[in-house]
Amino acid sequence: MADILLSFQVKDRRFSLCATVKGTSKRNYKEVQNLVSPNFDCWDKKTQRFNEPTDEAIQNNNVLRVMKERYQYLIDTFTSLQVKNYKGLI
Repeated sequence: MADILLSFQVKDRRFSLCATVKGTSKRNYKEVQNLVSPNFDCWDKKTQRFNEPTDEAIQNNNVLRVMKERYQYLIDTFTSLQVKNYKGLI
């Protein structure tokens, strides 16, 4: 069973959630919606969060957390069901 790792990245000038199959170069992207005036100068790639003391950053971090949790839930569910084809998951 493949491990899928989730991270946020910029792909084609779009800030997206990236699902990577561990140990391969296979990636799928889903553009992040509903961010409020994101300041990408304050994006911390390591922590996967906006690091600034503003209401917008707090709201944006919540949007990212919820999005990642939803997709992680799907991955966990499909993994527990031993589904081998993740195509179209994101």
